[in-house]
Amino acid sequence: MKLILIFLILFFISCSWGVPKIGNKSITNGSTIEVVEQGAVCHLKYTSHQVLMEEISKEGQIQLQTIEQIKKTQDAVGKGGRILVQTTGFTIPAANPENWLYVVKDLNGNEIMRKNGEYNLPDRLNSQSSLWAGVDVFFIKTSINKPFIVYIISKITNERVAFKIYPNEIVN
Repeated sequence: MKLILIFLILFFISCSWGVPKIGNKSITNGSTIEVVEQGAVCHLKYTSHQVLMEEISKEGQIQLQTIEQIKKTQDAVGKGGRILVQTTGFTIPAANPENWLYVVKDLNGNEIMRKNGEYNLPDRLNSQSSLWAGVDVFFIKTSINKPFIVYIISKITNERVAFKIYPNEIVN
C-alpha cells in the first residue's frame, strides 16, 4: 500500500508539472521544440537569432537607446539563438543548473557546443511541492539555420533529455 501511495504521489507530481514525453512538440517564439529523448525532468525554451535581434531592437527603442547601443547588445549575443533551461530535482543541488551539462549537436551528430550550467540557487516549484527548479540561460555562438538537438544532462543522476529544435519553423 505504501508503495502504491508513493507511486501515485510521484505520478501526480510529474503529470501536474509536465514531464517531457518523446514526440511532444511545443512552439516558442516561432520555433518548434520536439522531445526526442526522455529521462531527466527539465524544460527548454528557444529563441532564434532572428527573433532575438527583433526583441533587442524593440526593447532598445522602448528604453530610448541609441542605434549604437542597440547594435552593441545585438553583437554581444550568439548567432545561433538563446536557450533557456529549467532544471528540476528533489534536492537543491540536483536542481541547481551548475550540476547540469548542455550539449548542442547538429543532426549528423557533430558537436556545436558544450557548456556546463551556471550556479543559480533553485526555488521550490510551489509551496506544496518537494521539487526544486533552477533556471539557466545560454547563447549558441555559431549560426544555426537547420534543426539541431540540445541534450541536457544531470551530472548528479546521469539522466538526460534531448530536444530537437527547428529554428524559425512550425512543424506539426
